[in-house]
Amino acid sequence: MMNTNMNLTHGSHHTREAGLCLMEAVAMLGGEDHTADPGCACQVLAAFGRRLNDEMGIGAQGDVLRAKYLSDLAPRLVGTRSTPEVELRRALVFADGAVRVLAPLAMEAAGRVAAADALRALSPVIDRDTADRAAAAARAAYAAVNAADAAAANAAYSAVAAADYAAAHAAGHAAVHADYAATATAAAGGATATAGGADGARAWAESRALFIRAMEVSDEVS
Repeated sequence: MMNTNMNLTHGSHHTREAGLCLMEAVAMLGGEDHTADPGCACQVLAAFGRRLNDEMGIGAQGDVLRAKYLSDLAPRLVGTRSTPEVELRRALVFADGAVRVLAPLAMEAAGRVAAADALRALSPVIDRDTADRAAAAARAAYAAVNAADAAAANAAYSAVAAADYAAAHAAGHAAVHADYAATATAAAGGATATAGGADGARAWAESRALFIRAMEVSDEVS
């Protein structure tokens, strides 16, 4: 039986004895050498997981968050490596969550209720067109709050990046390359972090739910 009660800590580690982040734990559970980029896991999921692990902070407080929201997900990430089509759908899930769930939390915390409502009212991000529309809406939100509240602006900017990446990938202009996916898809993690500072436990719970939603995407047709 896989151990789901591992103590996850911030950052990458030279050895397992020095500690484990979420994706290093996945590598261990998958029987791989020590790495934060395990071959058994989807690159898009791994990018989000690495960012989320570290955005929860350094030290005991961050470790408590990782124990609550992440540690039991490590076994579920083993074996998630899949096709480019599935990775695209997962990228769209993260873009949707960044724009319509996480960024609005930070907007509300900044008192920008109308902007939050506008983002939540968007159509779900499911393809290139909806990703383009989501990116445009997030850009408008970013412009509205840029000078007023740094956390909300950062959340909106991260949402723009996530939607732009998903749109480019859907258009065939961006292959799922490890470095690019780590930079662009992790923008959803950036939205989570800024909303997390503003709305605490709700944002971390929403980010966990988003992570699970993306994990559940498969090549099976329902």
